[in-house]
Amino acid sequence: MPHMSSELEKKFASNMNRLLSTGDLCDVKGKVFVSALSGGPDSTSLAILADQWIHANGGKLFTVTVDHALRQESAEEAKTVGSWMKERNIDHRIIKWDHGAIPCGRKQVYARQARYDLIFDFCSEVGADYLLVAHTLDDQLETHLIRQESHSGDYGLAGMSASIKLPAGDVVLARPLLNVYKKELIEYLIAEGQKWVEDPSNLDQRYKRVRVRTALARNADKAAIFRRILELGRARQELDRLVNNFIEGLVEVNRFGYAIFPADKFHELSHQMQRRTMKRLLWSLGGKQYPASDDRLISTIEQMQRLPAGKKINFSGCLLAKRKDCFHIMRELRGIDNAKTAQKAFWDRRFFVPSGNISGIMRAGLEKAAKLRDFYENDSMLVEGFGSIPVTKKDRRPLLLNAAESDMAVFRPLVNLTDEFVYLS
Repeated sequence: MPHMSSELEKKFASNMNRLLSTGDLCDVKGKVFVSALSGGPDSTSLAILADQWIHANGGKLFTVTVDHALRQESAEEAKTVGSWMKERNIDHRIIKWDHGAIPCGRKQVYARQARYDLIFDFCSEVGADYLLVAHTLDDQLETHLIRQESHSGDYGLAGMSASIKLPAGDVVLARPLLNVYKKELIEYLIAEGQKWVEDPSNLDQRYKRVRVRTALARNADKAAIFRRILELGRARQELDRLVNNFIEGLVEVNRFGYAIFPADKFHELSHQMQRRTMKRLLWSLGGKQYPASDDRLISTIEQMQRLPAGKKINFSGCLLAKRKDCFHIMRELRGIDNAKTAQKAFWDRRFFVPSGNISGIMRAGLEKAAKLRDFYENDSMLVEGFGSIPVTKKDRRPLLLNAAESDMAVFRPLVNLTDEFVYLS
């Protein structure tokens, strides 16, 4: 098999080292990586590059293909991709998306959400440290132009971060090809003698991204757009650091999985800092797949300015309440996951469950949350946010109830409130 092209190899290794925040390759040893693999040129290149780099440095790689079952040939394509990985001794899994009817015109949206949900579940099962996805520089340029067309602010125009500490759990999503053009990857696959799958939807002009891609290929100054993205990325990184400082210093996440922070200190922040802080807190605690939009955030923050103690508002899957001189943010009852039967190390995008201690999870008290108020010293405001979580009356520790054996096991919140934008130049 031909050796990796030296320039691409160096760039990929450099990117991986930066995204893993280490220059010491020994730190990769024992790490578990999952690489999302559609079979297209981008993800196929990523799988091969990642396998060589991870294998050389003592890590473990899984590649995962989601069969969306939206096209007749999808199942066969997934098997073909699996055969390519087998030839290279790369661990490959196929996960089928079982779904019913999908609303017309929403296939891409639903498929993308399902793909990430299924892959994140797989990451939990194998104890993955990193999820690798194959977004390229072309994708970054397209994202910038799409957001520009939607009148996004500078924060959004910085594009996709090369590394994301997800709002909950231990998995870091990494994009090590974000400074690599697709044409470089195609040239690499040709040199490797490796085939790939072409998705016909990538040529369908009904989709905005495809139309933007076509326009970008015709007459855009890609180098100038990339320079602008890097400039905005540096500014966004600095803002994220300021937000992280506020969250780390003043925001407390208690054992019930909700956040508390002083109202006066929040009001002292700039408008931009307030938006970024609330976006991160709501995304982390609300369980939504994507952060809240800036327009809706601005309206919510204006309500917070006038919110009296003892009052509350609902927004982005969360209940936001003011108690004395502090804000409390907690998950809405209707957003809490239903019971699951399989053992999971992570539940409701908020809580870590000790592995092997339970066989299932039960929601408890959703319809009778008011009866749990004695557990919270008659705090009717807070019980609405976490009254569904079983607790002990003695010390009010949250519990998971074993549906099969009626055993109880303590669990703990596992939410990531801080993150920092990462750009690859």
